[in-house]
Amino acid sequence: MTDESSPVPFEQRPVQEFIEISNSWFFKWPLNKLNVFFTKLIICWLVGTLIFLTIATGSYYLMSHKNELFFTSLIYSLSFPLIILIRQYLGWEYIYKRLNNNIIEYEETDWHDGQRWKKPLNMQKKDQLIATFEVMPTIILLKKTLYFIVILFSSCLALYLLAKNNQFILL
Repeated sequence: MTDESSPVPFEQRPVQEFIEISNSWFFKWPLNKLNVFFTKLIICWLVGTLIFLTIATGSYYLMSHKNELFFTSLIYSLSFPLIILIRQYLGWEYIYKRLNNNIIEYEETDWHDGQRWKKPLNMQKKDQLIATFEVMPTIILLKKTLYFIVILFSSCLALYLLAKNNQFILL
């Protein structure tokens, strides 16, 4: 059986979904060179820092406590790249599962009439190759970056708590 004999609509085929996500401006960030990927995340973080600094300066308490102002803004601004990474991870994980699954679930119409179709062996192997050599490295990169952001968030939170208890003075 070839791809053409599949009853699955073209746009719902796992390989087509992989092509679409690879060409998406948002989901292709991790496919770029590492410096481009990290630059985009850093820009999101810096924009978030400016936004949260602006918001936090509206507080009289934070304006009189510069350490707390700085760390509060830093911690909250990490939510921007964190949300971006989580969304990218979930998208790529979905594609990975669709490619590795031997059965394709699809909708023939918009009436939620879920259908299932077992992939032929040659399609299974092709999809597993794409999942292993194209999608999995992207997932690994996203996981490592997520771990780094969580560690950075935890470190900033610890520094904030130390600063709040006057055990650490930054400014």
